[in-house]
Amino acid sequence: MTQTDRTLKMDVILSEIEPCGELGITCKRKLTPFKPKDIGTALAAYGRIAYLMQFSREQKSGKAALADHLSHCKAVRRIDPDEPSPLALHECHEIKEFVYFSEKVRLLSQQFLIVTKDVLPDLSELFRILDPEGKRLPHFHLSGVYSVELNKVLEDLSQTHRALDQLSTERLQQASEALQIPTIKAEMVLSRMETELVASISASGFYQISDENFANITFALSPTEAMQDHKHQIARLQEELINAQNKVLEDLTVKVRAWSEKLNQAQDIIAALDWEFACARFGVERHCSIPQIHEKLEIILDEAVNLPVHDLALSKGQRYQRLSIKLTDRINVLTGPNMGGKTTALKTVGQIYRLASYAVPVPCRSAKLPLFDWIWYNQDDTTDENLSSFAREIVSFNRALAQTGRGLVLLDEFAKGTNPVEGEQIAAAVLEYLKRVDCLVFSATHFNAPAMLEDVACYAIKGIADNWFDQGDEMTKADLEKRLKLLNQAMDYKIIRLPRGKLPPRCALRIARILGMPAELINPLEIQSE
Repeated sequence: MTQTDRTLKMDVILSEIEPCGELGITCKRKLTPFKPKDIGTALAAYGRIAYLMQFSREQKSGKAALADHLSHCKAVRRIDPDEPSPLALHECHEIKEFVYFSEKVRLLSQQFLIVTKDVLPDLSELFRILDPEGKRLPHFHLSGVYSVELNKVLEDLSQTHRALDQLSTERLQQASEALQIPTIKAEMVLSRMETELVASISASGFYQISDENFANITFALSPTEAMQDHKHQIARLQEELINAQNKVLEDLTVKVRAWSEKLNQAQDIIAALDWEFACARFGVERHCSIPQIHEKLEIILDEAVNLPVHDLALSKGQRYQRLSIKLTDRINVLTGPNMGGKTTALKTVGQIYRLASYAVPVPCRSAKLPLFDWIWYNQDDTTDENLSSFAREIVSFNRALAQTGRGLVLLDEFAKGTNPVEGEQIAAAVLEYLKRVDCLVFSATHFNAPAMLEDVACYAIKGIADNWFDQGDEMTKADLEKRLKLLNQAMDYKIIRLPRGKLPPRCALRIARILGMPAELINPLEIQSE
């Protein structure tokens, strides 16, 4: 994630988009933004996500089932058809579990007409290979159905275990009768203080000492010769079992590797579906819309929401006003009062574009915008090369201009870190220069010169009505928290387009007075301003 993305709080917004399973999480981690050349791919992704949004709203049980199936689709090691080593038992289990839930996803997608990035391959035949007993369960084990040899070894092993159990039971019964202990066990731990019982058991011939310490003695039932023979037979059969299982695994590996391409493809498709399903759920929960992606160099937003600011405002009991704006010119300048939301407006535009670049539903009533090759926002928190804020801004600007393709440039109080006279000259010159660059510019400033340039669309935050400031002592006597809340309620954050050459009214001094700046400091400034 770039520094611009972090400044725009994209990490906060994207953290709300939570895929169901690890494949979707991996897909999210590898996200790359769509560029102008990818417009067809982006539109196709949005088409799928739009349907998933409708599906999430209308099919509650289907939504829950899809989420459950996707959560169980775990990553499987990529299978190389030419790899010589056989699959391990745990790999067969992982593959079967994935295939089981992949088929669940495929069948549910067919049922609800869900379109995936590519056609999800039918892995039902591969599942039958991994489920020869037809139990239709995701768990894998090497059944005797796989081979005659394996089946015989498993049967012999089972019979030998049963015979050994029978001999052990008979031996234990004999020991119980001989020692007159009704609740006798195959292994007993006795205190050394029980000298009579310890001596009796030691002399019986039915038990042998398996462990002892300073306090206790552990006795284990001593095996008869027949029991020993059965134990040796079990050990031999265990070796035969390993050999038989290895042969089955080798044969099974050949069959599974024949499905390697479809198996790998299914993982990619399910990863994409999981991510797109997460985007759709985010879109529904946040009341988002699918934007219109076009090739024009203009951005039109209707009632857009800056989600981090929106959530913060609501948590403080403050009013939040949605943003509507039409950036139909190449160079756009936004002016307005302090605390008027200019920075929020810039970040909102950046957030909406960034979400669209990932084909994520956008939080607004409607949106029309293009894709860009790059985006740059000048206000970041980096401490690059021990530079001052102004020097860092210039260095970052030069790096942005070195990028190729079409860009979105967001300038928030550009050059405010130097003296006002030169800062205003630089801010205006930058906009003049950007007219020759393939980019769309949205610039917020307090300087007058940038807004007076030719071929520049000038906008303003509508701000606070003049008569609102006439409340006088009632306002200045309120505590700071109440004054801030009243300012928020009075501020009209609507963006209006200004006629060429007209500057917005200024209200910094009046706001400073309301926020508590001493009257003896403010009064001379107001007289001078008038």
